[in-house]
Parts: sequence; C-alpha cells; structure tokens
Amino acid sequence: MGGVINIITKKASGSVKTTVSGTVGNYTDKWSIGHKNEYFSVYYDKDYYDKLDPQTRKFPYGEYASSSGSKKNNYNTLGKSRKENIFITGNLGKNLTLNYNHSKADLNRFQINRSKTGNDTLGTSYKYDDNRDTASLIYDDQNSKLKSVFSFNRRWFTSNSKSSSAKEFSVGGGSYKMYNLTSDTQKGWSFNGDKDSLIAGIAIKRDFYQNYKYTFQKSDRTSLGLYTSYTHQFAPKFSVTLGLRGEAINDFDTDQNVFLPQLQTLYKFNENLTWYTNIGKSFIMPAMNSQFYTTDKDAHNLKKSRGLKPQEGWTYETGMKTITNSSSLKLAVFNMDISNKFGWASEEELGIGTNTKAEIQINKGDFRNTGIEVEYTKLVGDNWRYNLGVTYSNPEINDSGEWVQDNARLQFVAGIGYQKNKFNAGLNYLFLGDRNDSYYHEVTSSGNRYYALPNRNIMNATLQYSADKNNSVALNFYNILDKKDVVNDYENYGLPFNWTLTYNYSF
Repeated sequence: MGGVINIITKKASGSVKTTVSGTVGNYTDKWSIGHKNEYFSVYYDKDYYDKLDPQTRKFPYGEYASSSGSKKNNYNTLGKSRKENIFITGNLGKNLTLNYNHSKADLNRFQINRSKTGNDTLGTSYKYDDNRDTASLIYDDQNSKLKSVFSFNRRWFTSNSKSSSAKEFSVGGGSYKMYNLTSDTQKGWSFNGDKDSLIAGIAIKRDFYQNYKYTFQKSDRTSLGLYTSYTHQFAPKFSVTLGLRGEAINDFDTDQNVFLPQLQTLYKFNENLTWYTNIGKSFIMPAMNSQFYTTDKDAHNLKKSRGLKPQEGWTYETGMKTITNSSSLKLAVFNMDISNKFGWASEEELGIGTNTKAEIQINKGDFRNTGIEVEYTKLVGDNWRYNLGVTYSNPEINDSGEWVQDNARLQFVAGIGYQKNKFNAGLNYLFLGDRNDSYYHEVTSSGNRYYALPNRNIMNATLQYSADKNNSVALNFYNILDKKDVVNDYENYGLPFNWTLTYNYSF
C-alpha cells in the first residue's frame, strides 16, 4: 500500500523508424502510428470499444438489496466508447529529456431498470469525458549520480447525465479538475571501495482539486519530503540498507508530519541463491475529494472535519531467491498490519447527510494480512518456457469489533510459452479463489445476508509472427473460457471471450 507517481522516461534513440499499426476485434478496434529518430519520438493511437451488456450483475427482480438497503432493481451497461492518446519525447541535451502525454476517453454508460414483467427499461444515461495531460522534464547524469525530475499532471473529468425523459445532458456532481506539480531531486555517492553507498533527496509536491459543479468543493495539499538511503556491506555476502523519509504535509483538512523508516537486508549464499528481508512503514493521505460527499454546502461545511485519518501501517517480508540461466524459484512470506484502512460507504449506511446515494471515504478499521507466495519459472530447451505461481494469505479487516475476510485468499497463475525463429506464442491462466463477500447484500428479518463473490478463471493466449523487419502480425485471445467474470466487490463484469488481430508495418 503506497502512493506512486508514474513518470514515463522513454528516450528517443536508434535509427529512423516509422510504424503503422491496425487492430480489429470483436470488441476493440484500434489504429496507431509512431515515428522515432535520434532526437525525438512521437506516437498516436486511437481505440474504439463496443458495448458491454450487462456491465454489472443482473439481479432477478427484487431478489437482493443493495448495501444501502434499497432493492437492487437495476443494472448497468456500457455503450460504445473511444479513447485516443499521443506521446512525445525529445532529447534536449546529453542528460536532459522532455516527455509529454495526452489522453482523452469518451465513455457511455446506461442504467437499466428491472420490472416485474421482465420488460427492462432505460433509466439514467451517463457520459464521461476524461482528459489527462502529463509532462516531465528529466535530468539524469549517471556518472555523477544526480537525477532531477520536474513533472506536471492534470486531469479534467466531466460526468454528464440525463434521465430517460430528459432531452439534454446536465453536468453531474462527479465532475472535477485536478492537477499536481512535483519536483524530486536526488544525489548518490559511493565510497569505501564501492562497498557502501548513500542516496539523499528532496521532493516537493503540490496538489489541487476542484469540483466543476459545486464551487465550494475544492481542496489543496502541499508536501515536502526529505529522504535518504544508506547501504553498508558488513561482509562480502551480507549488506544492510536503511531508508528514512520525513514528510511535512500541509493539507486542506488536517496537517500531517510523518516519519517513515525502512530496513532491508540481503545475504548472498552464492551467485545464484540469496535471502532478503524488508521491513517498512507505509502512509497514505485521504483522497483529495474525500470531504465532498454531499451537494449541500452547509452540510459539507459542518462535516468536512469529521476526523478522517490517514491510512498507515507496517509491512514485513522475508524470502529466498535462486536464479540460474535456465530457471528461477522465489519464495516469500509476508505480514501486513494497517491502521485506519480506507473504504467507501453511502450516507444512508452511515445515517448522515441529505444525499443518501452519495458515497464518501471512511476509515473502515484495522487491516491485517499474512501469507506466502511462491513463483517458479523454467526454460525447457531452446524454445519452451513455463511458469507457475501461487499466493495464499488471510486478508482481514476489523470494521466493527470482529475480524472478517476483506479480499481473496488464494491466487494461482500458470503460463506456457514457445518461441522459434519468427514465431512466438503464449498461454496464461489466472485463478482467484476463496473470495470475500460482495458489496451487495440481502436485508432479512434476522439481519443482512451477504453473498461471496464467485471464483475467477481467466485464460488468455497470444500468437505472434514476424515475417521480416518490416511486417509482423499478432493474434490475441482473451477470456478463452468465456467466464462471466466478476472483477470487484461491486460485481462489475469483465469482458466475455474476445479477440484482436493486429498488423504492424515499419519503414
């Protein structure tokens, strides 16, 4: 659990090359074009998505109630949608790179109302416009071990809705704009014959959020972080790394001063076998819009300081890794203890507010998880490879004085691949079992009755053939077993069986 900013650092390099690509499928169509040379690269792509009906679980009329207590007499579908993206990177100097990315997604969603007679009718229609811009200026001198990143991220999200009787869409309360500015500079040193190393840095971040529709809903956050990491080699086979980070956060709701330590050890039995440990503290601030759960300004002002606490805790992990030229085996055991884990609940569930359907961020309670994970990869001859992995854990949360399951306990992955000359193929399988209860439940005279989420069984395959340096083709299959796959607690469905065929031409 942690907050991460992903910054694209791809650099233009190599010979001049232009690639045109086209994809067709039974759910997704796409085309793209890209060009790169020694000085810059530019890529553009556009995706078209077919409708998905249903998008959420379709309950029999009146059978279940939602978590807010009202009958679940509706479900959602996704309409035809599209997305476009452009990425540009340029080399401004030997160690200086500028990146820019813009994406725009247009999504259509519809609510379908159930009826006792089975004649479903159209309810509320939704249109979502999601615009994102990311820019980063990166200085990276590996010789002097100096790296500095300045980045800007912006997101404009508009939610428009209309009832079945309305003629025009109106802006919804979920429409917002947000941005952040980040500066992160670090310097590294090596000494004692490169046996010891030190990294020190400073990070400054500024976040801003404002709702389009309700001007009183806005917030800002500024954080200053100082961090260092020191690695000392106690023996030729044994080293220890101590990491420290201090964070001063000036927040719209409550200021925070945070100290986050981390301790890592590494013991090398030989060049193939190592043992490691990792102990660290995590910390996450509430969402920027966590205060805005009502359309009533007076109610908002009364409740904005309701005591929402940051999520924080400790993670402990130890494991062994053995890696050779033809195989790798990794074994790890872990334990997590988290306080004030974040969750979401409606005003109606909490018995507050006037907008009963609005969901707000809350502290659900303490979270713990202890488990073991094993991963094995093997190369067989010159052409074949396979991998197996399993994770078993016991994620639990104490929301009201009792520990209850909070996520799936069992995950299993398997894959097999084949590569020879110009041909490459792979088959992958995911199983997620012993899952937690759904967000929805039935209200009975004896209390609420919950229903466990069904297991996930997902199998995908890919076939690729490169005819020459200019032409290649790829055929992908997703959800080959055509499972009605429930992907989250809200019982949203994944895609049914679907495929794509892609052709690439380079010159």
